[in-house]
Amino acid sequence: MCSAPEANPGDSTLSLRVPFGSAWELSCLFASLGLDFRIVQITRGELSGFFELCGNKDMPVFSIRTNQGLLFEGTRHQASTPIALEHTTSLEMHRVRGEAIGQNCVHGFSRHVRESFFQLSPGAHTTVALLNSQRLGDLVEATGEDHLFERMESANSIELSSPLFKRMQELLLNTTTTPALHQELMHAAVLECLQPDQGTVLQKAELSQSAGLMKELLTWGNANPTRVIKLEDLTRSIFASRSAIVQNCRSTFGIGPMALLKQIRLGQVQHALSQAQVQRKIGCSNVQTIPSYYGFTSRNHFARDYRQHFGEAPNHTLQQSSDPGIRAQSVSVAQSPQIAIARK
Repeated sequence: MCSAPEANPGDSTLSLRVPFGSAWELSCLFASLGLDFRIVQITRGELSGFFELCGNKDMPVFSIRTNQGLLFEGTRHQASTPIALEHTTSLEMHRVRGEAIGQNCVHGFSRHVRESFFQLSPGAHTTVALLNSQRLGDLVEATGEDHLFERMESANSIELSSPLFKRMQELLLNTTTTPALHQELMHAAVLECLQPDQGTVLQKAELSQSAGLMKELLTWGNANPTRVIKLEDLTRSIFASRSAIVQNCRSTFGIGPMALLKQIRLGQVQHALSQAQVQRKIGCSNVQTIPSYYGFTSRNHFARDYRQHFGEAPNHTLQQSSDPGIRAQSVSVAQSPQIAIARK
């Protein structure tokens, strides 16, 4: 079901298309690129997606196709400058650093941003190129357009004209050009996008107050996956009012804060049910003890919530973990040394 990465002898070309059926599988795929993401499925239903990798070790290009809403939080690799765009019109739940984006947007290029915090809508097809930051900076200096550094430092998202955006889409998906030429064309296109007369700045590099609060909420949930607390306790943990947490969470993620924290814990249960090494680490190995470890006290309520959220019963997830199938294949392929050449 999974195609193995291909690399020609003496060539660093990357080629991979791997299905994923859970947020933790997608996290593993990113880890194979040296990227650290904590991913949460935030819409209900069976997750079905594809992770695609092309480009080469100097400029990896990856795409995510997903039928469910996904929420990402992690850190950027400072040697790389991400250039991201969405190919579909499925933007209802899209957020970049807590802010909604519109059509024809390119984002991620800020030189001052150190963390990753974004969200994909169901039906999304997002592509990201990881450009060499030093090479991009050298090109700006060589062209004598130092004013572009200011844009790269102060902005993180730009809305382009339709023709320029279409050209960026085609360039990101180009797999026929030689790697060296592809890189040069991408770097030149990015500098064109940053020109003041080519794009309208939509998003500053700094997190807004509401986005910063939501990132704190997400970070807290990912760091405390076994803790079940009340909203009143949460207000003391992240130093915000009840109304601010609820209103901003609903407008940013489309769900309430308690639902978000529960979905993070459900994702942790799914991961544990799927991975024997996680079971050994937490000392739990069945559908009774694993949910209890993550704070689910009612077996019936947990089973209902799990089935509604992931589209399958928890015991089915546990059974799959011991059978050769898509999930086991995708993780093993993701950890292949051939993909590791994309690490920076």
